[in-house]
Amino acid sequence: MKLLFYPPSLARLLCAVIISLLGTGISNAQQIVAGPIVGGVTESQARISLRTNNPASITIEISTDSNFTNPASFSGSTTAAGFRSTTLDLNGLQADTRYYYRFQVNGNLDTLTGKFRTFPPAGQAGNYRVVVGSCNYHNFYAGGGATSPDNYYNDILFGSIETFDPYVVLHLGDWNYPPSAFGANYNLTDSLRAESFAFRYQDYNFRRYLMPNMAVDYIYDDDFSQNGTAGWTYPTVTVNNGVYTLNDVPLNPGIREGAIQGYFDYFPAYPQIDTSGIHHSFKLGNIEFFILDTRNSKDPIHEIFDFNSLLNIYTLNF
Repeated sequence: MKLLFYPPSLARLLCAVIISLLGTGISNAQQIVAGPIVGGVTESQARISLRTNNPASITIEISTDSNFTNPASFSGSTTAAGFRSTTLDLNGLQADTRYYYRFQVNGNLDTLTGKFRTFPPAGQAGNYRVVVGSCNYHNFYAGGGATSPDNYYNDILFGSIETFDPYVVLHLGDWNYPPSAFGANYNLTDSLRAESFAFRYQDYNFRRYLMPNMAVDYIYDDDFSQNGTAGWTYPTVTVNNGVYTLNDVPLNPGIREGAIQGYFDYFPAYPQIDTSGIHHSFKLGNIEFFILDTRNSKDPIHEIFDFNSLLNIYTLNF
């Protein structure tokens, strides 16, 4: 074993350099643990949601070039009361422009960066790329893993979306399916609502291919509570002595309220239309998109069946 001894003057110099590096934040670190995700994009605005490992001050720098030659900055913070999550609004942007972004967390440069495009002016005709999809569960269910066949094909699929370079990805629900991780009643609890969106944002494919490169819009399917929910009810089937009973059980009203609240608290959403749901609209050039919460505006699943007690059968009633 060799022992190295530094002269006192050199040792003091090394200590001074180390302290300087730590004190000024020259050394990058990842302090953002969920997100960032860009949404709510228009021709002049965008929103970015993220979560930090500890409560922190946040500065987002955006630029039209990846070297951040002349960046604009927007500031905010994450708090313990907000479960270290925040959404920052970016205003005064140029239409149909690619922006690059990076973060200062407590004055230290975070390693996460990304880019997105603002939309063309409303009404402007053109050919616009949009991707629509749903139901992603990468690396969650048994049998997953980086070398599994499903993940191999997911990499091809999501890699092709990145290459396609759409203005926005429209996610129509079942995003990592939080009820499987947190239970059907997770929207009754403030902290679990925050966890559920962090869980969505930690999806491998979204983290690697989509969120760093494009805007995302989202509306839940039944991933806010129980499988098969409709009209704020969930279907049940019971059997007793060969007799089947179909029921539509009303959800706890708190689940509905929590699901709506959590969406606007932790997703970079478009403005809320009213308090009854998360439906919304936006314009991309001469296209207007209406994103509807059809899962909860439709009739309960079993309402279409009539029961004949004499024959012990259900019949469809259109």
